[in-house]
Order: sequence, then structure tokens, then C-alpha cells
Amino acid sequence: MPRDVSVESDRFAAAISQILDNVKSGVETGIKEPVRDAGKTARKEWRSRWNGIRKGRSSGPKYAQSISYTVKDRGGDISVEIGSKTMPGLPHLLELGHATVGGGFVPGRPHISPAADTAMEQFEKDVDKAVQEAIEQA
Repeated sequence: MPRDVSVESDRFAAAISQILDNVKSGVETGIKEPVRDAGKTARKEWRSRWNGIRKGRSSGPKYAQSISYTVKDRGGDISVEIGSKTMPGLPHLLELGHATVGGGFVPGRPHISPAADTAMEQFEKDVDKAVQEAIEQA
């Protein structure tokens, strides 16, 4: 719940600036967890969707297990990268399809973009919550 703040008119701009700095600091701190959670969700969804596509076939478990995520924090600029460390070109080919040596085309099997959509929805909800908490604490 917002608290009442009383300031003199000549300190109004400084008070607003301080409140906004507090909100910014709270958001920067509170956003790390949602980024990490989104990475975990994307990896889990990606793996489970691929395993669902490949159900009943012997190939695919190595690919699913190769999916990992890395959280990077560059001076407050936090991001998450998700991909296959051991098979870096394979996700693109499997998601979008590829040409064959004999001139045919293997259709893609969308499993990455649905996982990314799920993770992004979760991320947006978590960020909204972090922003609200930062505003309440400012």
C-alpha cells in the first residue's frame, strides 16, 4: 500500500526522483528471479514437447537432454539464453525443417516456439508482480 509522503514544494522534484530511483532499484533486483524462472520453464517445456513429438522413436533423448539455459548479467542487463550446447545447429533444423541430400524436404516440428511462448507468458506475469512489489516498497 502506498504511504503518504509530505514534502515542501521546493523538494517535490527531488522526492519524486528518489521514489523513482527506489522503484528502479527494486525492479532491477526483482527481475533476476523471473528471468531465471523463465529459462527453467522454457527448457522444461522444450524438452517435454520434443519428447512428445519423438514418442515411440529411439532417437531424440540426447537432443532433449542437451537443452540448457544460461543466465547472463551484464551490469544490470540480465538475459537468458536457451539452446543446445552439444548440438547447436540441430534445433533450427528440427524446428523449421530442412532439405535432404536427395532433393526432398523434411518438414519442421515446432517445439521451440511454443515453449518460448509459455515461458514468455510466465515471465510477463512474474515481472508485473515484481514491478508492483517494487512500487509498493518505494
